[in-house]
Amino acid sequence: MKFMRNIESVAVASLGALSISVFFSQTAMEVFALASLLFLLIWRFRKGPAPTHRVPRFVIIMAAVFLLNLFINVLVSADKAKGFVYIENYWKFFLSGLLFTAPICNKNRMKIIAAFLIGAFFSGLWGVFQHYGIFFQMETRANGNTHSIYYAGMLAFPCASAIMLLLSRDPFVKSVWGRILASAAMLISLAGILFSQSRGVWIAVFGSWVIMMFFLYGRRKAGGLVLIAVAAIVLMFTFNGALRRRATSIVTSIYTENYTGSTGNRLQLWKGALLMYTEHPVLGTGINGWGPALDRLISEGKVAPVPVRCEAHNMFLQGLATQGTVGFVILLLFIYVLFKWGMVETRDQGGIGGHMIIWSTLLVIIGGLTENSIGLSKYLAVYCLTIGLMGGYRPAGTASREKIDPL
Repeated sequence: MKFMRNIESVAVASLGALSISVFFSQTAMEVFALASLLFLLIWRFRKGPAPTHRVPRFVIIMAAVFLLNLFINVLVSADKAKGFVYIENYWKFFLSGLLFTAPICNKNRMKIIAAFLIGAFFSGLWGVFQHYGIFFQMETRANGNTHSIYYAGMLAFPCASAIMLLLSRDPFVKSVWGRILASAAMLISLAGILFSQSRGVWIAVFGSWVIMMFFLYGRRKAGGLVLIAVAAIVLMFTFNGALRRRATSIVTSIYTENYTGSTGNRLQLWKGALLMYTEHPVLGTGINGWGPALDRLISEGKVAPVPVRCEAHNMFLQGLATQGTVGFVILLLFIYVLFKWGMVETRDQGGIGGHMIIWSTLLVIIGGLTENSIGLSKYLAVYCLTIGLMGGYRPAGTASREKIDPL
């Protein structure tokens, strides 16, 4: 028993370090993620506390199908080594599942959640300082230590987690310090997202929040909350010219930019993705086939010579182009299964776990309309951490009302 208590303490410390480092250091994130996976595996398979809950079998099966499709897609690709480098990031699925089922006591899980929010707070603060030129060189778009789009995308998950904790009046925020931490993490994360000027993440955060408000509350209360949020946004954008111009460009850039602009570039990439799909409708070009296929389309004059060519800037079109109909259908089924899982958790377990599975997945989907971030190591790590940590959070008094139907 002493050994198991020590393993839990070490696992909690490693997970706490992961929850902070994921916002700052790729190397530290990988080290603590692997260490956390190891400690959770030892804890899971040695004789000790039984899992408090489980991942439904339909989720495990669909995740396995998703990963198998990626593996097969790499095998049919021209550059298999490069393809395997891409899909190796998905090992974080296993960490997410182990963290979700780990019998971590509420007190220790709250410690990890606190570390997650602390990491988001300081990452958001970094972006605020960049925006105003405090301690750092003034940046047009806040970016932490990465690209502004991925910076904002990662902050969206702890921001949603903090909002959910506050709205649900969870035991975490009943203490003064818990309430202060959740409020500070939410506000500073939102500031970092705003100052990143990442329009796609803006839409993802606001759009997913609106959907969740109508999911959680009746139309009248949700409508009131949405109106308050819209008023706050209008007020903020009125007094900040840079944000106002960036928000206006969401609409105006469609007809004012050519292919060298951000929106014009994306439109050409989307066109290229659809052309690739028509040429390879079943299995696509292969995960690592995007670059060569796009270069060929540009040389043939079918797509304009855009300056940014790394990916389709759309999760769904990227999947359609590189994995064909097979991969696209599997992606849609996986999304459906994740939503079903969230609904099952909400119905049978109570608490905020199911809501966070749904909200996190909404962020990925809506954000995926303008970006293809899900395969990136740190973004995927934050998503999986949110699912495992927040999805598996069971405060006292929210015990399971029914057993989960595995199928």
